[in-house]
Amino acid sequence: MEWQDIMITPTQNTKERGYGHKAKPAKKTKNPKVDYRQLWIRFYEEQDLLYDKVEFINSPRFFKDEKTRYIFDNLLMKKRYAITFDTLLLEADARGKATDTQVYLHVVGIGLGAWRAVQHQDKIFLKTFKERIQTLLLCLTHISVVHFSNFRPSAAKDFITDGEDCLERSP
Repeated sequence: MEWQDIMITPTQNTKERGYGHKAKPAKKTKNPKVDYRQLWIRFYEEQDLLYDKVEFINSPRFFKDEKTRYIFDNLLMKKRYAITFDTLLLEADARGKATDTQVYLHVVGIGLGAWRAVQHQDKIFLKTFKERIQTLLLCLTHISVVHFSNFRPSAAKDFITDGEDCLERSP
């Protein structure tokens, strides 16, 4: 996980460290930290944030850990995962196409063990993977199975049912 992009902390997300500068004013500064942050702003297509500007925002985009006061940006985590998942899916499909075989893709939760930052990160992982499969589905002609391993049952249930009760959807 790219901590500097996804975690918003009181000591990291400050003007002095290059965060919170809009594009035009940032061009005038000679601070390499600002230039570096602008690179990631363009990459993710999202403005980076100052801690004191989001500390009291109540939004599904952010999860605040009350113990550490760190804020986890769910949207940027999702965007980061999308890059990895698109690469994996398109590479797997290309390999299957090159050998004229169907691919069995085994997916494990990268970054969800010791590196997990928040408890719900596996749900973001699975939801984003599902969205990327749906987006790329017509391009993925050589993947026949996507097998997910080592995920908590509650996260997998939400992945399959979109968080709905299965009984409510049955006739």
